[in-house]
Amino acid sequence: QQAAGFLKSPRFVVRRGRAALLAPHELVVRDTLFSGKDQPPRLDKAVRTLAMKLGGFKTAVKQELQALGYLDADRVDGAKGLMVAGSVVMAFAMAGFVVVMINRGLGEAALLIPAAFMASGLVMLIVGASFSTLSTRGWRAAIRWDAYRRHLKSQARERRLPSSAADVNRLLPYATSLGVAPSWLKALKHMPDA
Repeated sequence: QQAAGFLKSPRFVVRRGRAALLAPHELVVRDTLFSGKDQPPRLDKAVRTLAMKLGGFKTAVKQELQALGYLDADRVDGAKGLMVAGSVVMAFAMAGFVVVMINRGLGEAALLIPAAFMASGLVMLIVGASFSTLSTRGWRAAIRWDAYRRHLKSQARERRLPSSAADVNRLLPYATSLGVAPSWLKALKHMPDA
């Protein structure tokens, strides 16, 4: 935490931790935040920097998931194929709209043909974007993590969080990454030792 001026909120900074063996996605985050910096970045600027340079992180995570067998290469190719095909069909539909507009003699009903191509291209894009690329192993892991997320959420809802600070500190990163941190923080406020 950096000192703040009068009537200003405190500024938090991100500092390098102790040297440790890091996963590829963690290396990307570290390099993005600390490369060429003399001073540690403020937390708000660090978050913005990571949001703007998300591509490297995304690539590293995908490579790790693939190496662990959580992604199915055929399903990844299928999703890409659907999205490319959807884009081509939509481009064809736009060309069809231009042709129909130029040839007014075709009538108003002729607009339905490019509209149908546009709709089918849009459906292909949506299906391709939402198509699961997880392998069977990936699905099993996702189901286990979802069960753990529900468990953490029910603990917070029932205010049955661990009583020791060490246990809370150990579990809070999981709660945060699984999207239940707001529930946990709300429950922690009601704990007598919080």
